[in-house]
Amino acid sequence: MTSQLNLFAVLTKLDHTIQEYPTLLGAIAASAKAHWVVTDSTCLVLSELTAKEIRDSISSAVEDTAMVFVLPSDMIEAHWTPMGSNRYGREFVKQAFIAAEQSRNSNRRPI
Repeated sequence: MTSQLNLFAVLTKLDHTIQEYPTLLGAIAASAKAHWVVTDSTCLVLSELTAKEIRDSISSAVEDTAMVFVLPSDMIEAHWTPMGSNRYGREFVKQAFIAAEQSRNSNRRPI
């Protein structure tokens, strides 16, 4: 576990619908300080865990043939659409980026 918050995109390819995985949403929530389920196969996670730790937590809630891909948002330059009328989504993304940036800045050592 790291001591800073990071925003991750979690992408899944499941063998069944998300409703058929009763512990999946709990595994996502347990690995996050905050999360937003965008679609049945995509969610955003604000977490102190590493991408591998998040993947392992989520993978334990699905069968071995399911794919779980965890991508840190700071790995690439991210751009988000305005998200139309989805006020929760806009606020989640905005606040998650702010929290992750503040966390990174607080962990930097002075030069």
